[in-house]
Amino acid sequence: MELIAGATRIFDNDALVPDNWRARRSDGFRVFNPTLLHRSDDYITMVYRVVSQTLGRKIALCQLDDRLNVIRGSIKPLSDLIEPATETWHADPRFCQLDGEPHLYWNDGYRMPHNNQFVVAFDPERMVPKGKPLLLDIAGPRQPIEKNWGLFYSNGIKAVYSAEPLRILTLDRRSHNTLMFSDAPASTESVGDGDMVGIRGGASPTLHAGRFYCFGHIVSHSKSGMRNYHTAVYAFDATQGWGAGLWRASRPLALPNPFGEDTFYPRLNGRTGAVVYICGAVPLDQGWLLSYGINDERCALHFMSHQQVNAHMIEP
Repeated sequence: MELIAGATRIFDNDALVPDNWRARRSDGFRVFNPTLLHRSDDYITMVYRVVSQTLGRKIALCQLDDRLNVIRGSIKPLSDLIEPATETWHADPRFCQLDGEPHLYWNDGYRMPHNNQFVVAFDPERMVPKGKPLLLDIAGPRQPIEKNWGLFYSNGIKAVYSAEPLRILTLDRRSHNTLMFSDAPASTESVGDGDMVGIRGGASPTLHAGRFYCFGHIVSHSKSGMRNYHTAVYAFDATQGWGAGLWRASRPLALPNPFGEDTFYPRLNGRTGAVVYICGAVPLDQGWLLSYGINDERCALHFMSHQQVNAHMIEP
């Protein structure tokens, strides 16, 4: 796969909607927040949100060829394939690698006293979930709304619970329907420098060149009080322990958003302005292929060289 640094792809929404969901159109389809799984040079699997008034909150998938075009016939209504079928809200999917096997996790929106997150093994050849989704749980303090755990594998299954402070969870035990985590020793040092304090989860931590790269989002406020979302990246050494060899985020990554604060549909969240919301990061020989949502309604890909990404961090 040969990509040029700075190349950007913004997808047409209708081209990503499964055929059997099209009959539920009412206010148009918002298609956004894509995540990526790269298993060969032939294709990339992309999973993303599909939202409309009548459809609700769903996730779908497709395959992309080596030119990042959607492969004909590859689009699937993934939410319809996830058990139990009674779960109706699937949001913000993320791919991760756990012990060499791809997994997909997501959340079920805003619920009290807290929402839920689930993970399921994923068959990249058949493009379907494998087995039953497992609930992510924690033996310890937690936030009421959790949408940004970053699952990864390092001598067992781990998760970045938060970046401010850096809080790492480790898998304690599993049952037939739950993965129970607890706190692992971690540095409480900020992962952002200066104005880059407040990074939250995005793409799952991804191993490259001996470091786990964590692409997340950071929020700023416009003069009108709207919340604008930007992309940030930090990294930690894969061998020295959490927080060791920390590359701190120094400035936002300028992922293209040609729409600014403009939207095609009424906003899903009236408090947001311009949104660049990263959910996927794939390391390639030449650099990083990054996937993100724009303004809660479009899917985009952008390619950055390794040098460009590293230039947005401060070396330890």
